[in-house]
Parts: sequence; structure tokens; C-alpha cells
Amino acid sequence: MSSGIDQKFVIGDIESTIESSLQTITYVPKGKENGPCEVPLILENDAKKPDTLFLYFTVLTGTLLFFVSGATLVWTSPVIPMLRSNNTEINPMGYPISTTEVSLIAGVPSLTMLFGSVILARVSELVGRKRCLQIIGLGLFSSTLLIAFSPNVLLIVLFRSVLYIFYIGTLTVLPVYITEICEDHNRAKFGCLMGAFLPFGNLYTYILGSFCNVRYLTVMIAAPLLFFLAFFNLAPETPVYLLSKGRKDQCIKAIHAVRKNKTSREINEEFVKIEGTIQSSVSAQSNFIALFKTREARWGMLLAISPVIIQNLSGVTVIMTFLAPLFNSAGTSLSGNTMAIIVGSIKVCSFIFTSTIIEKTGRRRMLLISTLGTGIPLFVLGIFFYLKQQNSHLLPYIQWLPLACVISNVVMYSLGLGSIPMAIMGEYFPIELRSLALSFIMIIFGLIMFVTTFTYPYIDDYLGVHWCVWMYSGVCFLGFIFMYLVIPETKGKTLNEIQEYLKTR
Repeated sequence: MSSGIDQKFVIGDIESTIESSLQTITYVPKGKENGPCEVPLILENDAKKPDTLFLYFTVLTGTLLFFVSGATLVWTSPVIPMLRSNNTEINPMGYPISTTEVSLIAGVPSLTMLFGSVILARVSELVGRKRCLQIIGLGLFSSTLLIAFSPNVLLIVLFRSVLYIFYIGTLTVLPVYITEICEDHNRAKFGCLMGAFLPFGNLYTYILGSFCNVRYLTVMIAAPLLFFLAFFNLAPETPVYLLSKGRKDQCIKAIHAVRKNKTSREINEEFVKIEGTIQSSVSAQSNFIALFKTREARWGMLLAISPVIIQNLSGVTVIMTFLAPLFNSAGTSLSGNTMAIIVGSIKVCSFIFTSTIIEKTGRRRMLLISTLGTGIPLFVLGIFFYLKQQNSHLLPYIQWLPLACVISNVVMYSLGLGSIPMAIMGEYFPIELRSLALSFIMIIFGLIMFVTTFTYPYIDDYLGVHWCVWMYSGVCFLGFIFMYLVIPETKGKTLNEIQEYLKTR
């Protein structure tokens, strides 16, 4: 594959305009005069234009998978209090479930994520990002409905385990799709917008869970997937994937579909940029060994996986999964479901705010502020639960503290730690390793999620909630120090520029 374009592409109704504007584009990367292209092109027309409505439609339709994933993730928050109730009108099991059964429902499904990330990452390489996402959507829809009509705990655990295969597939494949369909200047914006749909899904479940029974709540969680299954078929495959498979004409069509406000010349320039990215990585291996074989691969893995680990060990999974029971145990005047709705609403607003400012402020700064700010409220919340365990005389005066701490925690978490790791982890890998790397990261994600959610009920019973939140707070403080020392800023950098930077670390 040459480093420029000197040919004509026949593309339906845009044939004439493209033919009239094609020309030979030559470039000489600094220090690579006689070698292959390993750095991004410097092109004449680099002006940023507003993103098209179709690009927004494509991203927002795809992120419905994140919405439903967020809704299923916190399904346990309103449901577990129902399942532990003696009231058979709200408890479909007919008896209060035990602590072990709670741990099984919350923890065991996380283990299946280990298989889902590998399998669905491979599927995305075989059939394409778009088709794989459609398979995931169908899987989420079917497994959620099966949960809704499960008559016992074992079937709930089984079908939630199946659901989590597709849940982790969403977290593995959708960031790749968003990364490859966006441009350098809007990757983080749309990545954070994608991340905002997780808390939006959380809020959806919290609201429905305050007045719905278990079965109706679960069916309503599956409902948004009907829109996804109906309309995502209109979305294009990613240009990067199409060109990596040698489908040049389809690549041009895909670029044109999401960049309708650009000229033929600008579309050609983006094609050349994608071609250069693929050409620089055609000889690379694509296996798990390759993830750690080269210097840039090792650094890319460290920089991508560390924020994800810190994010999940910060306690967010446990807090959002057990939010209603947590507030119920705090003994505040508001119900757990009411507080969950308040917290979920603030979380959605904070995520959306982050998506609007991320391209101006940069990733690194927001991550550092967010990580430190996430840990401080957790430490204070731990003090509250410690005082509660000691039956302190101060409790009547600080009943407001749990809500204030969780709101502060959620706001600070949403400013960076909650959205940026998912938005940037695809930036650190070349195309041939991107799906594989993200599947490996999701395996680690699944293990951490299993350990935290499965052990939380036992730690709560034997050590107390205060030790749980203090441990999460400690992770945030240590994570802040680590990211301050190693995480670089990638704002405005092309994917090739990031790879060149990693080679020099």
C-alpha cells in the first residue's frame, strides 16, 4: 500500500466530485525519509468543522448499549432490598434471600466477563465493529428478558452471567468503534459522552426501581434496546476497520457518511491519514504476547489499564451496586431509593459537563483532579460509618453527611475518573492490537469487579462499611500519586503521534 493516493475511486453519487479533486499527496516524515510512514501526515486542510448530525446519531444510537449496561449494572440496588424483604408482594422469591445469595447475584456474573471480553473482541475482528455491536445488543436484550421471568435465584445468577458476557463486550467493542469513527479533535468528547450513558442508565434503574416490581423493572431496562436494534443498522462500519480489510471504496463511503460537511479533498486527506496509520502497523503481530513485546506496547498497556484499575478499586462499582442498601444502613431520613435517584441525577449531569469541557481542559488534568477529589469524600464517609458503629452522640447532628459525601464523591468521580479511562484507553494501541488490548483490560476489569462486589457483603458484615470505604479512599490517594507520575496528556494528538511518543518513554 503506497503512502499517497494516485487513483480514482468510484463512489456512487459522489464520483464526479472526488475524481475532480484527487491528486498525489506526498509527505516525508521527519527522520523517516527512506522508511515507511510511522508518524501522522501534515496536511494542508486541517480546519475543524462542526460534527455532523449523522455522526451524533451514530454515536448516540451506539451508546444505548452503554445506557442499558449502566441500567443492568445497578439492577441490584433497588432489587436486593426487595429480595431480602418478607413482603411476598414485592419479593418474587417468596422468602428473604441470604447474604450468600446476595453475593452470588452480585459477584458471580462478573466471572463470565473474562470470557466475554476475549470472545467478542475476536468477533469484532472477524465480522466488524458494527456487526459485533448488533450481536451484543441482541444478547443484552434476550438475557435481560430471561432475568425478568426467572423464578429462582439460581436462574437469576445464570442469566445475569450470560448478560455480563454481553455487558463486557459493550465495554470492549464500543470504545473501539467510537475511537475509529471519530476524528482526533473529538475523540475524547464523544468518548466521555459515551461514558455519560452509563450513569444515565444507572439513573433510569434508580427511578424505575422506586415504584416498579422486579419483573416490570427488568423488562423496562431491556426496552431501549428495541430502538438500538431497529436503527443502528443505519450506522456505518468504521473506516479504519474497512480499510484494514482492503475495502477502500467502502472506507471512503463510510468517511463521507459521517463527514457530509467536508469537501472531497478533506475526505481524501482523512483517507490518507487512516492509510498511513494502517501502513505503519501492517507487519505487527496480533496476539497476547504482542501486547507486551515492544516498548510502546508495554507502556500503552500500563497507561491504559492503570486508570481502569484505579477507577474500579475506587469503590464506584460497589457504591453504585449497593447504593440503596448503603443509604438504608446509614439511617438517614430519606429512603435509599430516593437518595439513589438524587445521586444518579447529579452523576449524569456531571458526566455530560465533563464531555463538553474535556477537549479544552485535557485528559491528564481532569483525571488528577477527579481522582484526588473522589478519595476525600470517601474518607469522610468512612468516619461517619465508624461513628455510627460506635453509636456516637454526634450522629443526630450529621445525618446529612452521607448524602453530602456521596454527592461530592459522584461529582468528583464524574469529572474524570468515571469517564476518561474508557474514553482514552483505545488511544494507546495501534489498530491491530486495539481490540485485543481492550479485551485484556476488560478481563482485569471483570476480575476486579468480581472481587469487589462478591466480597463487599462479607466485609460489611465482619469489618463494617467504614473499612470498605476507607480502603477505596486509600486507592484514590495512591492512584493520584501514580497517575501524576506516569500519565501523559494526549489532547490534540493523533493516534500515530501517541505511538511515536510511547516509543520514547
